[in-house]
Amino acid sequence: MLAATIMCGYAEKENSVIDAYTFYGINYSKCHTYGWGKDPERTIGALSEISKLFVSEMNKYDIQKFLKMKVKSMDVDVSVKQTLANDPQTLETYNLDDRLSFDTIQSVINRLELKDSTGYGLMIFADFLNKKDQVGTYQYVFFDIATREVVEKWEATGEAGGFGYRNYWAKSVYNTLRTPHFTKLYYKARTLPSRMQK
Repeated sequence: MLAATIMCGYAEKENSVIDAYTFYGINYSKCHTYGWGKDPERTIGALSEISKLFVSEMNKYDIQKFLKMKVKSMDVDVSVKQTLANDPQTLETYNLDDRLSFDTIQSVINRLELKDSTGYGLMIFADFLNKKDQVGTYQYVFFDIATREVVEKWEATGEAGGFGYRNYWAKSVYNTLRTPHFTKLYYKARTLPSRMQK
């Protein structure tokens, strides 16, 4: 079974290269579950813990190694707080097309309260958690911290699995990180695009 798939959409910002970035964790604030059917409040609490794995299990969730780029700093609490704000009443969906739009991503980024005022940030947005197909889909989003402009984005889907609410969906994140297609793709795309494909 395929562990992860990548769909890349990015545009290049002339003469600009991301040498390092601040990682802001996995943001589950706007995602939906499909076919999950479990307690939504407990689910949101479990999802909020996934970002912390990048700190507590740094050797496994080594995003610097997987992306082959320097992590200047981490502030995963930003995504933890965002995730906990997800509305339990709207978490579960019955519509396969109920996906995360670019406008929603941009709106969230515009409102983020960040410690840094310059440089680049990476936030991974959870998009669609499909229990029926046992996969999670994520949007990897690099943005300019000063302007909040999204400078690069791609979609990745990873196979889920494991025991417990947190571990089940954490595996889907991990599988999007560890696929060799992912690291090769980003290594080739280090020079930022000039227009973003939405």
